[in-house]
Order: sequence, then C-alpha cells, then structure tokens
Amino acid sequence: MRKLIYVCLFCAAFSFNACGKNTTNAPEKNPTIAGNDASKVTVTVTPTVAPTETPTKAGSETGKDQNEDMKTQKLSLAPRYNRLYVGEGYAAYVNDAGKLTILFDDNDACKDVSLEKTYNGLGNDPYYLMTIDSSGKVWSAYPYSVEDVEKQIADTLKDAQENGGNVGTGRSPALMKMLTTSSNVVSFWGDYPYHGLVLLEDGSIANDYGSIIKTIPGLYKILKNEKNYSFYLMSDGTYSVYADNSDKAKFSEWPDKVVDVCAGIGFVALTAGQKVFAEDGELDMKLKKADFENIVQIAAGGGTIVGLKNDGTVVAVCKVDSDFGQCNVSTWTDIVKVATNGKVTVGIKKDGTFVTTK
Repeated sequence: MRKLIYVCLFCAAFSFNACGKNTTNAPEKNPTIAGNDASKVTVTVTPTVAPTETPTKAGSETGKDQNEDMKTQKLSLAPRYNRLYVGEGYAAYVNDAGKLTILFDDNDACKDVSLEKTYNGLGNDPYYLMTIDSSGKVWSAYPYSVEDVEKQIADTLKDAQENGGNVGTGRSPALMKMLTTSSNVVSFWGDYPYHGLVLLEDGSIANDYGSIIKTIPGLYKILKNEKNYSFYLMSDGTYSVYADNSDKAKFSEWPDKVVDVCAGIGFVALTAGQKVFAEDGELDMKLKKADFENIVQIAAGGGTIVGLKNDGTVVAVCKVDSDFGQCNVSTWTDIVKVATNGKVTVGIKKDGTFVTTK
C-alpha cells in the first residue's frame, strides 16, 4: 500500500511536538480569568477537522529497496504508549511494569500524582504531567477541576455582561470531562485544558471540545508537528500525512512503511531497517552526515532529533539556531530509552537510573 499525502485544509488550535515543546503560550497557574480586564482577551479557536477530500498520492522511488525487504518480514512497530516524556521543567518515566518515576520537576508540574498506581503511559503536555493509567483513564496535574473551570468561566461571562468588554473562555470543560470520564485513552497531545488531540483505543479521535471527529480502525498513533501538520500511523506501518501542498513532496521521498514517528519542527520517522528520515531539510541533511545508523528508537523536539543505537549509545543533531546543549550525548552508554523537548535530553539506563543534559 502506498503512503497517502493529504492536503491540510484546517490548522489546529495548537502547536506541539512529540516530546513536549509547545509553541502556544503557557497556561496561567493563577486562576485569574481572561475577560476581567478588557485588554486581556483569549481567543477560542475552531477545533481541527480532518479534511475530507480525496487524498493526493505521491509516487516514491526512494526507499524502494527497503519497501521490498519489508514485504518478507513482519513489521514490529514501536510501543503505542509514550513512556518517557520531557516537558518544560519536568520529566517523567513509566517502566515496563507500569511504575511511574518523576525524574525531575522544577515547577510543580507533577504535583499530587500517585506513584502507587500502575500506568500505561504519559500524555504529551509541556506544562502539566498527564498520566494514562492501566484502565486508560487520564489524570492531570492541572490544579483546577471541571467544576472550578466552569464556575470561573461563568463568573467571567457574568462580569463581561455587567461591565462590558471582550471576553474569551480559553479552557475547554468539555475536553476535561471527556478525558476524566473515558477509560480507553491511548494518547493525548496538547495544552490541557486549552487544546488537545486525543486518540482512543478503537482509533477514534477527539478534538479540543471532547467531540469524536472520526474513527479510523487500525489507527495506531496520531501526532502533530509545529507546523500543525498531522501524522496518522496505522498498525501495519503505513501512514497518512495531512500537510500543505507545498510540503507534501518531502514525504514522497520516504519509504512506504515506518515503525515509529515523532515530531518537532517537522516529523521524523524510523524504518524497520533502522534508518531515520526527517521532514525538515536541514535536519535531514545532518542525519545523513551524522552516524544515524542502527537506530532502534527516535525522539524529537523543536529543532532536535535524538537517536538510540542498538548498542545503547546515543546520537543527536539539532538546527543551527536550536543548540542548547541538548545534543551533548556522545558519552552516554547502556541507554534503553531517550526523549527530548528540544532543549533538554533525557536517557534511561539499563539499571533504571537516568542521565540528562539539563
């Protein structure tokens, strides 16, 4: 099956990457609601809706040999759940047994999380830790409940009616309710509780307002890059990319099947042949010059790509204007998992300890 390249008709209400670098403004930790001051306005953006037109097929000769090889082997995809996440000032890890460890937390982003429960994985939110427990239920360190937010929004609207001025609600109680009542969540991408993209076990996709926008049987992963492009990875390794017409040609150079994908400025894919492909031209060129061979796991954030090699060592590249020391990983050994937010890189060692460029 050839890969499909879609033309994006709508932009998402948020921008983020696979390892947590979010380009939206950080949510306030103070409960003050926009609208009490007429000069402060939060705009509520229409949720992302997947385009419905006939997809454009992109022919590809690059990677043909890899595609032929994959016809004779069973594709083994990367784990569906995200188990290592680096946010803004925090990092957390869920091991194979489901035990959660907070690696560091500088801003109370992981406050009140239970370390006794068993977890499937972690959400992708740069500002607050989000966990997905063994039943598929989501918990967030965001300090306000659905009821708190609903009351704050109601008070804001009342104040606007009485005193005039512009008002925006920003946060989405519907998204909060959906996540707190669902029991089959696989992943969350976004800026909770403002924006989010949710994948459920059956392939259903929910948007900012907690509404199911479509269900795709066999959908394994979904994620966004900082251009607001979407990547749908299917359980057979095929994929679809929702991208602007001007960028879709980049993906025609990729193999027809991949085993994993992550996102920063652009998407980054890993093949069964342990090759790495990057959407961003500068990063893709650096991948070809660097020792990105025998890669078994990838991570991305901002203008950074990190690769874990089959011998437990780590390689990394970043764009010229995105070097914060996060690529200083050449001395790492015995690593089994890596993640980056584009500024800090974290590696989990065989013995369960971790190393970081922080």
